[in-house]
Amino acid sequence: MTAPRSGGGEDHRRFSPRWLRVSLRVPSEALEAPELIQRLKHAKKHVGYQDFVIARKGEPEIGEQEFRRLLERLPPHSHHRREWILFSPSWIDPDGRHYQKLWEEGDNIRLLREDGILGQCSRADFSILFRPFDPEESGRNLTR
Repeated sequence: MTAPRSGGGEDHRRFSPRWLRVSLRVPSEALEAPELIQRLKHAKKHVGYQDFVIARKGEPEIGEQEFRRLLERLPPHSHHRREWILFSPSWIDPDGRHYQKLWEEGDNIRLLREDGILGQCSRADFSILFRPFDPEESGRNLTR
């Protein structure tokens, strides 16, 4: 694959899809108690049982004594997983960054940006912030 030219000029070759390695956050609801404690420990300096209760929406599956035992024993961990996604954009923002729509759920649209960053926005914001992108008309080659 060819890297884009550096400098002021635009590269006028045709766009080619490319693989991006993306870091995905495992939802807290999907984590077992020890994994959730590790995530809390990773995110916050002083973690207490109340943080665990809040993360479990008031329904913790372990008591405070077990929480403290696990908190002392377990190392911090963010519990993200990495995944390869074929990036083939069809949307562009006002700054010229390219996006791929991954999925839509309710009023939310999940997006992947050309630099591997995941994000989401509402349908209303999406219609204001993004316009369709046609790779055939692009002056940029996103292959890196």
